[in-house]
Amino acid sequence: SVITTILLYTLSQTILLSGFTKLESEMLFSSTQRVLNTVQQELATFSATTADWAYWDDTYEFLDGKNPSFVENNFTEETFSYLHLNMVLIVDSEDRLVYSEFYSAETGFIPSPVRLDAATIASLLSGDVELRASAAGIVEIDGMLFLVASRHILDSRLSAAARGSLVFGRYLDESKLDNLSQTLKTSLSLWPISSPGIMSVANTLQQEQGSGGQGVLVRQLSSTEMASYSFLNDITG
Repeated sequence: SVITTILLYTLSQTILLSGFTKLESEMLFSSTQRVLNTVQQELATFSATTADWAYWDDTYEFLDGKNPSFVENNFTEETFSYLHLNMVLIVDSEDRLVYSEFYSAETGFIPSPVRLDAATIASLLSGDVELRASAAGIVEIDGMLFLVASRHILDSRLSAAARGSLVFGRYLDESKLDNLSQTLKTSLSLWPISSPGIMSVANTLQQEQGSGGQGVLVRQLSSTEMASYSFLNDITG
């Protein structure tokens, strides 16, 4: 699969002076670290929520054909809204798609906005055969970014062989970035590292990380503007 590395770009919002002090640079550095930590915390919580649904006898029995009304009874619009879900996939033990649903907060259930071929589905799943293995991270599908968490589907005692996998996804779009920006009080943008004007920054970041750097690059753009940059890796690393 194509590894999509995302560049996190933050702008200071409260610059009042023409020059920048060391303190201001440190504040922007700390703000960027806070953004990275927030994303990782959300992914960890998202993965735990996915586990709640994957390690459930009702889900397990659905893949054995014993609970045919499981999807209709449980994956309602209310569920998608409450859990802030935009995508749910259920695949069997052969990684074949059994159920897929996409949801928009504005319009409700929608047709799939992306292609879900075998390679795409496989890229969302944990390759670890350990029963409690999980995968969580950012993934790009047909140009759309998602926060994704997946878990093996097990019985509630976590003792039986996995019958498949459950994948939950949330859009990582402008609306999501706006919410993060408001929560963290900083301006955010996401860029592929191949974007024009970004590649030199990405190369510098990679060099710094290779030499033991902290993974955040702060630069002064003008007399009134400052930016910090960092990498967000996709689900494959």
